[in-house]
Amino acid sequence: MRKQLSYLVAAALLVLSQVSQAAAQGRSEYLIRDAEIESIIKDYARPIWKVAGLDPDFVQIHLIASRQLNAFASNGQQMYFFTALLEQVRSPNELIGVIAHETGHIAGGHLARPDDGQTNAMRTLIASLLVGAAAAAAGAPDAGAAIMASSSDFATRVYFKFSRTQESAADQAGMKFLQEAHESGRGLISFLRYLGDQEALLVKNQDPYVTDHPLTPERIAHLQDVAQASPYYDTPDTPKQIDQFKRMQAKLRGFLDPVPRVMQEYPQKDQSLYARYARAIAYHRSARLDKAMTEVDSLVQQEPEDPYFRELQGQILLESGKVKESIPPLRHSVELAPKQALLQTLLGTALVQTGDDEMNKQAIDHLKTATRLEPDNQDAWYQLAAAYTHAGMSGEADLATAENYLLTGRTSEAAYVAGRAARSLPKGSPAQLRAMDITSVVQANMSKKDRRRQLSPLEEAQAKARAQANDANRAFYFNPPPTWQDQDINGTGPRLRSDLPQVPDSMRYHGAPVPNWDR
Repeated sequence: MRKQLSYLVAAALLVLSQVSQAAAQGRSEYLIRDAEIESIIKDYARPIWKVAGLDPDFVQIHLIASRQLNAFASNGQQMYFFTALLEQVRSPNELIGVIAHETGHIAGGHLARPDDGQTNAMRTLIASLLVGAAAAAAGAPDAGAAIMASSSDFATRVYFKFSRTQESAADQAGMKFLQEAHESGRGLISFLRYLGDQEALLVKNQDPYVTDHPLTPERIAHLQDVAQASPYYDTPDTPKQIDQFKRMQAKLRGFLDPVPRVMQEYPQKDQSLYARYARAIAYHRSARLDKAMTEVDSLVQQEPEDPYFRELQGQILLESGKVKESIPPLRHSVELAPKQALLQTLLGTALVQTGDDEMNKQAIDHLKTATRLEPDNQDAWYQLAAAYTHAGMSGEADLATAENYLLTGRTSEAAYVAGRAARSLPKGSPAQLRAMDITSVVQANMSKKDRRRQLSPLEEAQAKARAQANDANRAFYFNPPPTWQDQDINGTGPRLRSDLPQVPDSMRYHGAPVPNWDR
């Protein structure tokens, strides 16, 4: 049951990241992806995970776009960081302290023994998330957003709330991990002192981290004693850690803060690398292509072998409708960081959108690489289905679509499309066997009653219609109408038409829409 809950949580959260932008703007938090930021957090965390006995290759980092300050761990060695926390921590060591604390929860097994109340709460959460996503997909994004927003708030305060005993145990383990990794515990103490000020606020004004991780003066005082006893208490952050930290915060603020605030914090007179990074992103969000390219070109000139500057250069061009011009910098980014699935996905997306047969073949190669690196990369599967459709490989396109549906919890549609794929793929091929596996997985998770019941003619027709609609939307990439890139009057740049809900919004922050918080 716990494994099933963990899978359903992941599926529900993936659903959250893919609903329409209108729905995203209506709820408080949702998943985003960014290769550079995820890599920075993993660099900070790797020494902690190793001394804690965790395999760094199996711990997954998730980013949640939210104005709330929070972080939590969940079953299956998953760590979630809210962007507000990443923006508000004041040093790399503070973030490393938070990572050590959450690692303490994982290593201590606090997530493997939920009580009955937590289990029931999570069942309710999952149901609410899936109902909300279904409402959004059915054409009621506001209703879906309201359901999912309330569900997300419910989750952070019920399922992920730890007892004071568990908090104390995670503190002790975190301090132990920090010392064994030769890191200072000073950052964790300073972060907890900052949070300690929150406990004086009314509950409704507190950050969720306070309610999820209860604090006491005694707890902080004890940790202070432990931290100061470490020989590494005065160990400073390294220059590399500081550089990564400043880049991460500049990037987050550039993408997520209101543009005027970005320009105020990073004024034109500030010509540091970090300021130019934030401004390039903010100018792009404001559809000021010339200024965005001036800033990002200066970054590439200063650091020509940086994969993430090349990525941003290509992303700006791609999302501004300059598809062919985006390919060289995106290709360079992949050459510099070939094991980054998100970079492979973005290059594959650009190659697909050219509509060129030869480039589409290259897109298939890059997107297959992305799905090998990240089998749960929903966007890569979607784009791979589009590439196969263009190549006339209908069986492979159906299999990729089924993988996408399976990841988003659309199991009945996954089974239908996988069955169609199995009938058209070469008999006995790995692809056909995988398609058959998907139908078997769906059948195995159905109730006995559902397995006995055959689809009604209406249900069969509806599933077929949804599959055909998906085919049409994939084909849209290769023959878009002249108005496919409508200018957003709110200044977030060109994007795909909103009247085609199955087509992902092109104004994406690596897998999720950029929130328009300027309003």
